[in-house]
Amino acid sequence: MIQNEHFDIILISFSDLRTDGRSRNFIDMFKSAGKSVFTISLTGKYEKKSYLGSDSVRFKVILKRYVLKWAEFLHKSFYHKYPFYRNGVKYIFAADLYSLQAAISIAKKVNKKNKNKPKIIYDSREIFSALGPLSASMNKQKIISRLEKRFVRKVDHFVVSGELDAEYLKSYFKTDTPFSVIYNYPRKKDIVRTDYLRDIFNIPKDKKIIIYQGVLLNGRGILPLLNAFRELKEKYAFCIIGSGGFEKKYRKYVKDNSLEKVVFFHPEVEYSELLNITASADIGMSIIEPISFSYELALPNKLFEYISCGLPVLVSDLPALHKVVADYDNGVIIPKTLKKEEIIEKMEELERNYKKYHKNSGKISNEFFFEKQLEEIENIIS
Repeated sequence: MIQNEHFDIILISFSDLRTDGRSRNFIDMFKSAGKSVFTISLTGKYEKKSYLGSDSVRFKVILKRYVLKWAEFLHKSFYHKYPFYRNGVKYIFAADLYSLQAAISIAKKVNKKNKNKPKIIYDSREIFSALGPLSASMNKQKIISRLEKRFVRKVDHFVVSGELDAEYLKSYFKTDTPFSVIYNYPRKKDIVRTDYLRDIFNIPKDKKIIIYQGVLLNGRGILPLLNAFRELKEKYAFCIIGSGGFEKKYRKYVKDNSLEKVVFFHPEVEYSELLNITASADIGMSIIEPISFSYELALPNKLFEYISCGLPVLVSDLPALHKVVADYDNGVIIPKTLKKEEIIEKMEELERNYKKYHKNSGKISNEFFFEKQLEEIENIIS
């Protein structure tokens, strides 16, 4: 049962919010700013858990193809009878491109019912006109790009996750609409070192654990690291946390190359539990392959999650990733060609300098947390 009929902010996300860390952090910061929030999202594996409370609607979509799932979500989100139609709403926050059309449609309906026109905030968390997963599907990418250019005419404020994204999108959209940079930092949390991964996968103490956490898609550096792992397996174990369209491919590669004793798969977890697992690893892996322009500018949340746990990091030589590691000297930067020999060489460098990188990550572990951006977020919704 919905508790309120008036809300300051409606957040719409084409995702399960229990695993969408960025959206969850925005929800928490909106509430910290004294705003009431209603959420519209997808259901997922964690439907029975109560993080979102009663001021939310979660739609279950049954269609399998992505574009059909999107259409089903838009249809359900538009025709649902929301409590806020009666009293209006100030802001509608579209957490991704796939939520933006729903935000525009709902804003029109709110305005029609009570002459209250909400402002639309668009979180362009990626360069949606150049997505990694669509790098081999140019026709689909063209359609997405055209739709985005059409939708953004209705946007009142853009949010992006990095300076490079803001610089590019201002030019690409040819817009004077305000932009705000809100980085993919985790929430501040007391981190306790554990042996969780070592215990559940029975990993010997003489092997350092490399962790990847996130969606399992093409271009996330997993295959290049697996390709090098035949030479790394004596000293390292690799734990992959998450799920996605390329999981079967990665599992097959591990099996075909007899890496089952050193490469382990862990299912995705609710975001609030993630850092407890991260803290049981030794090295954080954020290798992005430059298969799209969006990936080239990437500054993913996993990088800052690793740092918050004091882990040395392994990243690819892309502008935003390079800057963080070069500035803080807390890991190694692999050439973006990602050849096996280059990865092995950089892992040897990481081994030689592990104590230094670990110490430097520890020094900055409290530098990057979402709460530090509260003032900027308040400016967006003031």
